[in-house]
Amino acid sequence: MRHTLIRLLLAAVVTLSVTALADARHVNVSMKDGRSFEGEIVEESSKEIVLSYTMGSLKTKMTLARADIASITDAEAPSADPPRQEPEPAVRERPREREQSPRVRGQRTR
Repeated sequence: MRHTLIRLLLAAVVTLSVTALADARHVNVSMKDGRSFEGEIVEESSKEIVLSYTMGSLKTKMTLARADIASITDAEAPSADPPRQEPEPAVRERPREREQSPRVRGQRTR
C-alpha cells in the first residue's frame, strides 16, 4: 500500500513537471522603450509576465509589466544541439625557400 502511494505521488510530480515544461512558450518580447528580450514565458497574468532566459551560463527570470510591453511574438525554440559548423579546410602554404646567405660556402663569419 505504501509503495503504491509513493509511486502515485512520483507519477503525479513527473506529470506536472512535463506539463509545466510543455506550457513554456519561447518568445521575443519587445518593450515600448525599445529593449527586447528572448526567452520562455513561465508565468502569465493580466498585469505581467515572467520571462525565463539564459544570460551566458546563468539561467534567470525577469518579471515584465504588460503595460510596458509593445509586442510578444513567438520565437523559434533553441535546439538542444547547437548548429554544427564545418571546420574550415586547412590552407597549406608552400614552404618558403631559404634565403641565400651572403656568405660563400666554406667561409667563416665572425
